[in-house]
Amino acid sequence: MEQKNITAIDLANLLHTIKEETIVEINYEGKQSKLNGGAGKNKMELLIEINPKEIKKVSKTTAKIGDIDYSKMVNEAMKEKGIETENGGEFQSKGLPWGQFREGNRVIIDHKGKSYLRFYPIKGMSNSHYEYQGDVIDIMDEKFDPWRKVETEEKEEPIVFVNCVEIVNIKSIKIDDVIYNVVE
Repeated sequence: MEQKNITAIDLANLLHTIKEETIVEINYEGKQSKLNGGAGKNKMELLIEINPKEIKKVSKTTAKIGDIDYSKMVNEAMKEKGIETENGGEFQSKGLPWGQFREGNRVIIDHKGKSYLRFYPIKGMSNSHYEYQGDVIDIMDEKFDPWRKVETEEKEEPIVFVNCVEIVNIKSIKIDDVIYNVVE
């Protein structure tokens, strides 16, 4: 398998050229959202010497990218699941809730000076773990219980799952038979 180093800017430009639906494997980092940091004498950093802002969620996802018609995907999934729209017609996307697609396709979203990859994870083809200062940690460990965020309601599974990751948080991406490693 060929490997190439690429900058985040060059990766965004490369991804922007993808027009056809393409299966990719993305390795990326993001902020954890399961724990809060506490306050005052109950701060996580004081009690167990872990700064929750330094805990990273590391994910590997196989996904579809390309000039994909979201409305068409939703309508096909609804038909497959026997779901009808409220008015009995077809679902019609209202557009992005934030940012704008880069001119020419629906792969890169630009927003407030940052660029994001929009992708459609393939169900069952994603996994994540958490790291703190380079070491893998188990945030479900009971030592984190005092700082665990309470989930207020059960979330309904979306008909079509869409995700976005800021380009600078992508560590590598496999496109066809080439792995692009993102470097600074």
